[in-house]
Amino acid sequence: MNSIIADFAKFEIAINSFKARYSYLPGDMPNAFSYWPTCGGGVEATCNGNGDGYVYFFSSNESPQLWEQMSLA
Repeated sequence: MNSIIADFAKFEIAINSFKARYSYLPGDMPNAFSYWPTCGGGVEATCNGNGDGYVYFFSSNESPQLWEQMSLA
């Protein structure tokens, strides 16, 4: 259980650091393609989020892009 809590804390720090640097949550970033043109398989529409401040996990491409954008950053 302690390992899970520690991992969660690391993800929280990484996501907050991403937001501080890029002004958006990873996955929600509307201009991600301009930073990483290979993101989303090289397709801008599948790379960028909508920039609304939320990462939608069930109805958009933002959830998988969260992990890809974190990796690219």
